[in-house]
Amino acid sequence: MQEATRKKIGRALSQIDRPGSFCVSGSSAATLPGLEVDDLGPIGLPLTAKQAKELIKQCHPAPYGKGEETLVDPKVRRVWRLEPDRFSLTNPDWDRYIAETVAKVQEGLGLEKQELESHLYDLLLYEPGSFFLPHPRW
Repeated sequence: MQEATRKKIGRALSQIDRPGSFCVSGSSAATLPGLEVDDLGPIGLPLTAKQAKELIKQCHPAPYGKGEETLVDPKVRRVWRLEPDRFSLTNPDWDRYIAETVAKVQEGLGLEKQELESHLYDLLLYEPGSFFLPHPRW
């Protein structure tokens, strides 16, 4: 393991407030996000085949990270991606749902004194035959 990686892990571990789990799981009532896509409008969930086809037209292949590189290789990852500036989540209950989920994760990991935030990253669309291979050790 590289020295920089060891230091980064050490800094992250030093911020733990108390012993917690290394992972957190749970359940809650389903809350739909209220997905709206530019040029398409509201998208109902679960997706219909027609909506999925229209949505795919707005997407492009999702990349993956390999070390410092960002690559697109359909032999490694075959998934569609839409960046967050192309869609919005409009259900007013969605933000509360995410905040409650983050709070549960924060408590479970023992990070109550740390600032923990969620960030909308991408919308990923997996269709039949889509996959993302297990990450090899780079």
